[in-house]
Amino acid sequence: MNIACNIEWETDGQDVDLPVEVKLPEDIDTDAIGEVEDYLSDKYGYLVKSFDIEYYNEEDCIPEYLDFIERFDLNENMTCDEIFEKVFEYLDDNEDGQIPRSILSSTADSITSEICGHFGIDFVANAW
Repeated sequence: MNIACNIEWETDGQDVDLPVEVKLPEDIDTDAIGEVEDYLSDKYGYLVKSFDIEYYNEEDCIPEYLDFIERFDLNENMTCDEIFEKVFEYLDDNEDGQIPRSILSSTADSITSEICGHFGIDFVANAW
């Protein structure tokens, strides 16, 4: 999985809500800058001033956690608290009160730790 990050958009001064990080399709050649720029501008309707590419090895993260990352648009700029809240809310919504909150919290804490590690966020220093 490759990600265009630190994206700066050409918006001609318009106040628009555009992502600063986008997961790129597997068939995009990240060595071809123009191909990435074309993909981003076609998808979002604005030209790109600049961006960086982050290369992720999906084997470094449990596949189910990659699903959380994609589904909730989690990224390395978030705090552990923000990641935890999104994971916990998802788990809580899908269990309909069948699992005690303490177990949900422990599970969300474990998932959050793995996701933070995937992004290089120091989970222990950021733990609540």
